[in-house]
Amino acid sequence: MGTAAREHDCSCDCASGRCGLHKKYILYGARMRENASDTSNVRSNGGSVRRAIPAKAAELLGDQSNGRPVWIRSPKLGVEFYSGLSRSKLYELAGKNFIRSVSIREPGQVKGTRLFNLQSILDFIARCEVCVSNSEVGQ
Repeated sequence: MGTAAREHDCSCDCASGRCGLHKKYILYGARMRENASDTSNVRSNGGSVRRAIPAKAAELLGDQSNGRPVWIRSPKLGVEFYSGLSRSKLYELAGKNFIRSVSIREPGQVKGTRLFNLQSILDFIARCEVCVSNSEVGQ
């Protein structure tokens, strides 16, 4: 316990780790290690028990195709993870009806959340690839 206390920067010269600051640090570190080791387990009486997945979570996890989400949000910065398209390009393609998009908002509200269908984005990229390969064959 003394070694864990020495890792913490403290003005006291406590080698035993019994001061309140060190106890708090040691307990926090133990909890962090416990949570990092397995977040899907619940600790009870020193043992571990597997948690059941709630029905709604299982339904949402089942609403994926090949481990990818069905709907995605546009990135705030940079490019979208699965397609590599920027926010402006996603909105441009959705505006031209090349990809599927939906706005989730309450009736009468101005702001909402825009979602893009990932499969329609991937299909669009595949169509572009086919067009490019067909034009190269024609030359």
